[in-house]
Amino acid sequence: MKRRYRDLIALLHKYRKMPHFPKLYEGRALKIGRSDDRIPQIKRMLKFFGDYPKRFDDDSSFDKPLALAVRSFRERFKLPPGEIIDNQMIQYLNTPKEEYLKKILVNLDKMKLYPHRFESEYVEVNVPEYKMRFYRNDQAIFSSDVVVGRIDRPTPIFDSKMTYMVLNPTWTIPDNLVRRDLIPMLKKNPDYLSQHNIHVYTSYKPNAPEVELDFEKLFSYEHDNRPIPYRFVQFPSETNALGRVKFMFPNKYSVYLHDTDNKKLFGYRYRVFSSGCMRVQKPFGFMEMLLRYAGPGYNPQKIQEILASNRPTTIRLKKAVPVHIVYFTVRRDGKKDDFFYDIYLHDKIIWESTPGHMKPSFTVPKDRLNPLRKPPKRKRTFPF
Repeated sequence: MKRRYRDLIALLHKYRKMPHFPKLYEGRALKIGRSDDRIPQIKRMLKFFGDYPKRFDDDSSFDKPLALAVRSFRERFKLPPGEIIDNQMIQYLNTPKEEYLKKILVNLDKMKLYPHRFESEYVEVNVPEYKMRFYRNDQAIFSSDVVVGRIDRPTPIFDSKMTYMVLNPTWTIPDNLVRRDLIPMLKKNPDYLSQHNIHVYTSYKPNAPEVELDFEKLFSYEHDNRPIPYRFVQFPSETNALGRVKFMFPNKYSVYLHDTDNKKLFGYRYRVFSSGCMRVQKPFGFMEMLLRYAGPGYNPQKIQEILASNRPTTIRLKKAVPVHIVYFTVRRDGKKDDFFYDIYLHDKIIWESTPGHMKPSFTVPKDRLNPLRKPPKRKRTFPF
């Protein structure tokens, strides 16, 4: 955490000295080989941000170094990859200096909630970055993209300790998801349970018998808070929502890290699709990192035997691994600065709660990212 604090302080000094660049006008898309009167300023801006080498001239030609700088800038702001300067990128380049400073100050404010340093080994998930990292002695020795909670089902921010993994996990569907997701799905498709290998039991007791579902009885629980008189369990398979492995760290929110059967979600710019848990793009690489804490019996051959058996198998860790779910929207990566979109509005809430910026009420922006709405006809962008 000391390094993160020092990085944020360095960024604060840097962006306080950021020139007030004139606003770029929108127009035709710029590609390699073209010239344009906006390009000299774009090069100066990209030099400040660290994408374009300072040793090159600020002329009006779209050369190969600029193309590489454009690719770098687009990657940092999670824009569609490429070497083109379109109006969407122009909007991001036009982000005012004050917005950068606000974001840095808010993230510095968050540092007050954390100790000066984390443990020698720990797992960190940075929610607005959609990234998980395994740290050892302050070095990230493993990283993976993740999918996090939807806007209306946000992934919570907390600390815990990972104590075990489960291969070939079953998934017991929580009552709140039965009401919000399963019942509406069953109304549309009565065969959904059999199609997805979901079994129904009379209760949560270990020896509760499996039964046929009474649809009418279940549907009567959709809009109230009575305990649902069924337990829905999805058995292990390639289509299980938890994939082939889950990583467990006890917490009051009942969320965890896990594999997923829906790999295409990792291709989205804003990966906010879960109900709070975090889906890991590289679960088996993460599992291999953790097996060093599970004893000598779990070699690659043994793991393959377990997976092939299709039976749920718990692997306990002899050493608990700390897990920190955090929410930082600014990160320095080498000489480049990453700024992430404030998906849950945590930054906005903090900013509007500080002296000098307080507001009498909190207003959700109209253009807030919301995957639950149909996309508007005119494509919108969300700086940061």
